[in-house]
Formats: sequence, C-alpha cells, structure tokens
Amino acid sequence: MFDFLLQRIIMRLRNCCNRKSSVIPAAKYGFSKNDFPENVLAIINTLHENGHEAFVVGGAVRDLLLSRVPKDFDIATSAHPEDIVKLFHRSRIIGRRFRIVHVYDRRDYVEVTTFRGRDLKTEHKDSFGRILEDNRYGTQYEDSKRRDFTINALYYNPFSEEIIDYSGGAYDINRRVIRMLGEPNERLREDPVRILRAIRFSKKLSFSLDSSLSKAIHKQALLLSNVPAARLFDELIKILLSGHSLSSLKELRRLEIDDSGIPLLNLLYTRMNDEFVQNSLRKTDSRVSSGQSVSVIFLFAAILWPLVREEWHDLRSSGVASYQALTKVVNEVTRLVEHDYDLPKRIIVNVREIWMVQSRFENTSIARASRFVSHPRFRLGYDFMLLRTEYGELSHSISSWWKNFSSDLSSRSPRRVQYRSNRSRR
Repeated sequence: MFDFLLQRIIMRLRNCCNRKSSVIPAAKYGFSKNDFPENVLAIINTLHENGHEAFVVGGAVRDLLLSRVPKDFDIATSAHPEDIVKLFHRSRIIGRRFRIVHVYDRRDYVEVTTFRGRDLKTEHKDSFGRILEDNRYGTQYEDSKRRDFTINALYYNPFSEEIIDYSGGAYDINRRVIRMLGEPNERLREDPVRILRAIRFSKKLSFSLDSSLSKAIHKQALLLSNVPAARLFDELIKILLSGHSLSSLKELRRLEIDDSGIPLLNLLYTRMNDEFVQNSLRKTDSRVSSGQSVSVIFLFAAILWPLVREEWHDLRSSGVASYQALTKVVNEVTRLVEHDYDLPKRIIVNVREIWMVQSRFENTSIARASRFVSHPRFRLGYDFMLLRTEYGELSHSISSWWKNFSSDLSSRSPRRVQYRSNRSRR
C-alpha cells in the first residue's frame, strides 16, 4: 500500500514540476463523463486503481469541444505496455515504431498508449530525420509535446471532469486553426505522414492551416516518398473515407504534393477529374457524412472503372460478346493496376468480382436473376450497377427491373410480381 501511494505521489510531482497546464472544466463545453463509453471509463478506472495516470486523449476530446460525436476514444497513460497487458486479460501489444496496446471489449477495442518522452537520440532517426523507433516513455507533459497538432494534444480526466491543455489546443480550436506542435519543418521530417493528416483534418473540421505549417508542407512534401507504402496507403484511405475526399484531393494538388513516388496518390490524381469518379467520391462523402457504411472495395472499383469502361464498350462494338469482352478487359486492367499502383491483392480480387458481375445485370431472366442474388458480391455489384446507370452507361429500364426484383425479394413474396424479360442489346 505504501509503495502504491509513493508511486502516485512521485508521478504527480514529476508532472507538476515539468510545466504548468491550463485546466478547463469540461462543463464549459457542454459535455461530461456521461458522453464516454463505459468500457473506456472502466479501463481508466482500472489504471488509476493500480497506481497509473490515465486520460482520454486526442481526437475524442477535440471532437467534443467542437460538439461533434467522437468515433474513437483513445487513452494515454503512464503505464508501460507490459503493465497494461497484465491488467487486462483481453489485450495485446501491437506496433514496432511505437508500441501501443489494444484492450478488447467484445469485438471492439480501445487503443491505449504510454506517455512518450522527448529528445530522441539520433540513432532512432534515418538520414532524412524520420523517426524509426519511438519507444521512449516520459511524462504527460512530454507526451503532449510529442503529439502532432495542438488540437490533438488535449487530455480529459473523467473523474475530475477537466480538460488538461499544455499547448493552447483549446484556443486553436476556437480559432479553427491547425497548428503544429514544435517547429513545423522538424516535426514533418520526423514523420512526413503528418502532411496528409494536416490536410485531412483541415478539410474534415473546416479549419485553416497555420501559415508556418503551410510553408513547411511546401518545403517538406518530397519526404513523403521516403515513407513505407503501407503507412501512406492507410493514410490515403483515411482521406478517401473522411467525408471530404474530393476537397482533400484538390487541396493536396493545390499544395503541390508530388505523387511521383506514391502510386496510390498518382492513381487518385490521374482519375479525380473523371466525372464518374467525382460522382463516386461525392456519394461516398455523402454516405460518410450521414453516418452510413462505406466500402473501400466499392470505392476502388469506381475509381478504376474508367480504365475498364471505354475498352469494354469498344470490344462490344466490334462484335465481341459482353461477358467475353469484359473478361478480357478486366484481366488487362488487373495486370496494369498490380504493376503500376501497388494495391493490396485482397482489394484487387474483390474489385474484379464487382466488375465481372456487371454483364450479368443485362440479363433479366427470372431464373438467372434468382441464382445471381446468391453471389457474394451481388449487393456491391448491384449498387455499382445503379451508379453506372446514373452515369448513363446502362438503360434505366434495366435498373428499374432490378430495383423491383430486389424489392420483391426483400418482401419475401416473389410470386406476387410478374417480371418481363428485358434484355439489353447495347
């Protein structure tokens, strides 16, 4: 018991002696601990009971200050990863660059990170200044200075119901400005992916970029080509699913973010002016904004579709049967995509399936349609067919037939409706 109390006293002294923070009552912004999930509060409570500091941190606090509903609730703590997994049976350590812990609750999990320290040694960085290994732990104050932007460096204590702000993040939220913590050029060299994060947050939140950050982005943008492809892919996917994909891509271009070493960005730049792709991005943005689910597979099927569309049409016009023409074109485009854009194979395989079922929608035979609906990609293929119809690629009479057929299936009374074959001779 004595050791437990001593540990807590030492931790409090360390933080108090570092720097003074601004402490803001959460009630000032109209929220309380009742706005946080029970599992998040339970994790923090367990960490506190075992002598560790723990706070909700980052995006969840930022969103609540903006009267938004947070999607994720991350926790920052003084406990090391090994300490965390001992306290929570359903947890595991992930990551190499910086180890974090996922604490599971049924199928969901909460991300728990240890306070990071400052003053990394040079051997932890590459020749460009990018951090390669980041498992140096520290105090809450040090952790706040290691975060990317001031608006993400806010900590919430659910038991005192106070926001702890070391860097003026609450002030920047009121100003609606994205400001980098620390010297922007150095922080972008440490992790160039922050360039993409800054642009995503600025569009998602309708914030402006601080002038010093904007200048640093222009200067350091080429460093993105030095980032592992997997990290760039993940961040670009976040942009596509942010609810502001089209405006974010336009901003990337405006800031002259070079795509020469980033295959996926090159693909997006190449296709973003296509009317079909723009319509697909707008619809995705609309679904995200309204809280509806979106499919990355569907989105890539739409972005890459212009590569298929014209060649398929030309082959059919020359007399090749629809399915054979589509098979030939899809095989060619698949090889091109695998070579030029380095997309994960799991995505390419599923995109192919969405494309390959498109010719089947032209056959409105009841018997064939009844078998087709059991196809694992029928629903995504159906939605894609409707998107093509809006673009004028497919007869509205065909899409209407399928809408009626699908509606009748949903009502589970297929015999009440008589279907007339409606074969297209496009």
